[in-house]
Amino acid sequence: MPHTANIVIAVPTVIEAEPLKQTVDFPVRWVVTGVGPAAAAHSITREICTKGRPSGVLIAGIAGAYSHSGLEPGKICIASSESFGDLGRCSKKGIERIMIPGSDSPETRFDLSVHVENILPGLETRLPDFSLVPMTTVSCSSGCRKWAEDIAEFTGAMVENMEGAAIVQSCLALDVPVWEIRTISNEAGEGDKAKWHFDLAISRLSKAIKDFLCNCSAY
Repeated sequence: MPHTANIVIAVPTVIEAEPLKQTVDFPVRWVVTGVGPAAAAHSITREICTKGRPSGVLIAGIAGAYSHSGLEPGKICIASSESFGDLGRCSKKGIERIMIPGSDSPETRFDLSVHVENILPGLETRLPDFSLVPMTTVSCSSGCRKWAEDIAEFTGAMVENMEGAAIVQSCLALDVPVWEIRTISNEAGEGDKAKWHFDLAISRLSKAIKDFLCNCSAY
């Protein structure tokens, strides 16, 4: 068994975390972050500062896929980048970035390619059907296809979630390696949860986490 006891797995909700804990039998540190960027940033920062710096943080959860992505329910996705999808100014033209003359504008996009490259060789063997995609984090999830399309166009992302970028920003600030695995449960903008494939997404996520942890012995 790989040395994973100092890996933190950050999961947004109890409903996602409990079935994962029952099937992922590796020794890890679990954190249920809560929903949304503020709760997620606070939870992961508190975990790191009070319980010690981990060897890495794995963000894990279900997510929605934008229609243009072609990602089907159950698809395993690893983040190549994260961004804040609705941090900006809303106008009739859509969302606009906030630019502050004479000051630093808010950082909204984070490249994860360096962290991902460290695990790709092993994952490509164990988990050949994953997709490496840009993800984005929103405070208000897409409840209609028009809003989903606006976010997708604004960010260039393929997958939408509500925690990733905030955790990534916190980890990078604290010099902690961070990765993100999401499995698709629904099309972003689909408001009818009866059409979400939660059980399938969680089942695939469990396998993805196990395969990921098998490649973490170096951390």
